[in-house]
Amino acid sequence: PAGEEEWRHVRAAFDSTLAAHSRAGDINGIIAVLDLIAEAGGQMQITTLTALTRQLLDEAAGRADEAEAEAEVQERVRSTGLTPDSTLRNSMWNSILSKQARAGGVRSARNAWTRMVAAGIAPDKVSYNILIAALAREHDVEGAWAELLSMKNAGLNPSEATWVSLITAHLRSKDSASEASFSVLQVEKAMKSFEFEHTVPTGTAMIRVLGQLGLKDEALNLLHQLRKDGKSPNVRTYNVALNALAEAQGSLWEAERLLMQMRQDGVQPIPTTYNSIIKVCAEHHDYAAGVFFLAFMIQSGVKPSVDSFNSALRLALDTAEGDASKARELLVDMELHNVGANEITFNTILGAAARNAFVTRPEMMKLLQLAVERGARPRPSVLESMFEIYRSQQLYMEAVSLLGLAVGYRLMPPAKCLREEKQLRQEVQGSQLREETRMLLTLDRIRQMSMT
Repeated sequence: PAGEEEWRHVRAAFDSTLAAHSRAGDINGIIAVLDLIAEAGGQMQITTLTALTRQLLDEAAGRADEAEAEAEVQERVRSTGLTPDSTLRNSMWNSILSKQARAGGVRSARNAWTRMVAAGIAPDKVSYNILIAALAREHDVEGAWAELLSMKNAGLNPSEATWVSLITAHLRSKDSASEASFSVLQVEKAMKSFEFEHTVPTGTAMIRVLGQLGLKDEALNLLHQLRKDGKSPNVRTYNVALNALAEAQGSLWEAERLLMQMRQDGVQPIPTTYNSIIKVCAEHHDYAAGVFFLAFMIQSGVKPSVDSFNSALRLALDTAEGDASKARELLVDMELHNVGANEITFNTILGAAARNAFVTRPEMMKLLQLAVERGARPRPSVLESMFEIYRSQQLYMEAVSLLGLAVGYRLMPPAKCLREEKQLRQEVQGSQLREETRMLLTLDRIRQMSMT
């Protein structure tokens, strides 16, 4: 290559080829590409070095301890004509740290950290980011703050990844809501002290946490500030803002305004965008609005997901009149749009029928049957719990109908169906209920089907 610009493209091509060999686990291919780099007179990039190190570590894993693995990696790097340096050692130990953090959490990461320091390697920015991310996954806010302070004392400036991890540590924090709210708002003060302005990833993470903590106004204000600063929020940013509205029971007009802003900014909504809006409709029990946004979603060319229909289904069944016909239309529409039902679909119908006396047993069974025909497969434990509830409330006809559905569509193992059939038969016999004979005949058929 003649100049730096040409070299930049060549290095990108080498790195892409190395990444492909790395994903395939082809160590010989990696070495061959490195030979080509050397022949071309190029220098190995840090991304190349990281990919090589991880691949060599994976190859050495399981048959060597970390010290032996490091020695093996260095030897393999020397075979390419390169000299191992501190960058290589840091890259290797950061790979070890990352693998330990993913496999065993914070405790394993801290053990690897101790061994890293003992080996004479000073943790760098990447090392701290790995540890803070591990603490964030365990929602250890205090630990994440402590490592940020250690990072500062080591003379290292936090990166975007550092702040994202520190913010997300507050998701499902062990602290109380008020303590978590205070702590997450302190993150922005800390960012300012490091002269770090919000980026789209940090802003998105912050909006998500604020929404979970019920700080809807703060979340929306941050979204508007990102737009004002020209940061171009993406679809994920808007989605977490809409979720914040749903969590805090925000108004429907606020959700509509966000959707309009999103489209004006050239951000294409995705299924989860509309799902969040339908969830807001559900919080306000506004079935008409929920169905409108489902239809608008389809007309906009966005394929609805099963979550879209499940949210609308919940709306249809939780209206004051409990309109089962609307729910039935939604289940039919699922088939028209080639969307399969899931366990949540089934549980939504069961739950709504239990809450709403307007949904009759025949209607419930028809809806459950449609859901199963669309692919819904509830866990046997859910069905067993429903059988217990029906028996305790002496709703034997409901229990028999549900058992018939379970047997007919093989939703439960035959042995469990037979056991449930036996229990129901014992309680139905002699109950002197008006439908006793009919239920016993149905149980006879269920027993026969279960045995065959």
